Amino acid sequence: KYTAAAAGESASLSSATEADDIVAGASDHNFRFYAYYPYSGAAADRKAIAAAAPAEQPYTGRANGGLYTASKSVTTVVPTVELEFRNIFATMELYLPDDLLDEDGNSVVKTLTLKPAVAENFSGALAVSGTYDLTTGTFTENPASRSQQIAVDFGAQGLTLSEAYTKVPLVMAPFTVPEGGFEGTFTDRDDRQSSLTIL
Repeated sequence: KYTAAAAGESASLSSATEADDIVAGASDHNFRFYAYYPYSGAAADRKAIAAAAPAEQPYTGRANGGLYTASKSVTTVVPTVELEFRNIFATMELYLPDDLLDEDGNSVVKTLTLKPAVAENFSGALAVSGTYDLTTGTFTENPASRSQQIAVDFGAQGLTLSEAYTKVPLVMAPFTVPEGGFEGTFTDRDDRQSSLTIL
């Protein structure tokens, strides 16, 4: 297990404990590194790392779910090995206007549901879970986990849209935008609903 020394798009990773140190002798060469985030102590098999773009995602201001992976072959571990992480899923960012549910602004949104506007025009999935093989870069989905909609929960008190636009990131299975686009349905604290089409 390695942890980031600091938050950010670029960070140095260091071993969590001495037992996690990578030790190489002067004559050792030809290494293959695999890495993934978020780390799971239960993932003992690098060929079966749990991964998900969940159908239900709590709002935290950041994308929830997904799996970031990296791999690299090097002849030596000196100097530092650079790894570039990529999410195996897609990320969609929605920007909610402050007058989304209240024309005077400061709307309070409690839930958001995103699904194809015309279900028949979409044969894919927005949410899915399964396992990822770090050695081959292959994702094996659990068919029972497929869902054509994603729901975001903003908590019991909801989220006040105090900025002109509030970013809501979603982790999703890779998809092609269907004909007719997507339908976003929003509810406020009084469970009143409002919908709009996202093309």
